[in-house]
Amino acid sequence: MGIFSYFKNRLSAKLDPFLHPEFSEVFDSSPFVIYDVGAAGSIFCPIESGPCERVHVYGFEPVKSSYDNLAQLYSNSRFVECRQVALSDRDGVVTINQLEGGLERSSSLFSQDGLDLNSRQMEVESARLDSVPKTYGFPPPDFIKLDTEGSEGMILEAGPELLGQEVLGVITEFSFWRRDGGGAVFSDVDQLLTRSGFVLFDLQLNRSHLSTIGGKKDKVRSGDALYLRDFVHLCKQMAGKSAEHKRAKLLKLISLCVAWRYLNYALELADHGQREGLISAEEYSLLSDAFAATTDFANRIPRFPGRDKIAGILDALAYNLHRRAKKNIPSNFNGIGNSWVAPRKGGPLKEVTIYKPILADGTARRMKIIAVERKST
Repeated sequence: MGIFSYFKNRLSAKLDPFLHPEFSEVFDSSPFVIYDVGAAGSIFCPIESGPCERVHVYGFEPVKSSYDNLAQLYSNSRFVECRQVALSDRDGVVTINQLEGGLERSSSLFSQDGLDLNSRQMEVESARLDSVPKTYGFPPPDFIKLDTEGSEGMILEAGPELLGQEVLGVITEFSFWRRDGGGAVFSDVDQLLTRSGFVLFDLQLNRSHLSTIGGKKDKVRSGDALYLRDFVHLCKQMAGKSAEHKRAKLLKLISLCVAWRYLNYALELADHGQREGLISAEEYSLLSDAFAATTDFANRIPRFPGRDKIAGILDALAYNLHRRAKKNIPSNFNGIGNSWVAPRKGGPLKEVTIYKPILADGTARRMKIIAVERKST
């Protein structure tokens, strides 16, 4: 363990990925369902616990060698199930392009000729996103991870029912450049998900890199984007669903916020849930007390003369010494989510101001003040 990881583990606030034992019954009866689309190497799980009784992961990988490795890796897990299938815009069979020369795990529905690498075509089983529950008997997803080398937009377009009524979050790979062989770019995926009621929360960026001339910062090339659901929008799509179903979805969305430490939105969701009768006043207090008692570690460092100058020197050193600072940001700070959330000194706040709140529930969209004082039931 590196020194930064050591201090992070020692100083970080410990938050229950399932929020509080008070909600055990909800997560026990309605486990998280994760779809990992393009699961070569290992499955992706946003919940800190990993696959378990409360978190079930379903992987989709069309390349046989990668699928076989996954099947062997998770052969003893009751909470991971994989299928050798490509998700696309059709049910049946599709042709994929698989790279060769040590890159066999990489495949795409689109031509790879522009990469100047050898590839071969093969036919594989295919399914639309909306067909997955019926075809394979998998439950509808709460969260989807996409890494399919350009077909992410195609996959999402083929899942309007699941996106509209079930999915709480999406993390997707994207490109800023349209490939010669086709495929979606960031603007396409962003418009699709925004129309479907999702909010862009974070980006991890990759840049082109020429280390011999100029600076380490070159043009943006690709990355990963995280979207979380506007819960008010989701509720409109779930008009016929029970209060228990909406409550489970709300708590799962709050749990996803906790996973990446987006606690402003977690608090906003908890406040909305109390107003709508999906969680009790006492449950709201359990959540709000925990969220408001955390802060970024930087806020724990006192202000002193020269602090900004020291930060500038350290920033310059990080840029010049860090071998992966080609993205112009040290890798620790170019990921998705908040990395250094720490317990707050002096106890929790009594109110929190949310700038640019997400939920439209009668409050101003510029800011929202949420009380976090303990409430009586």
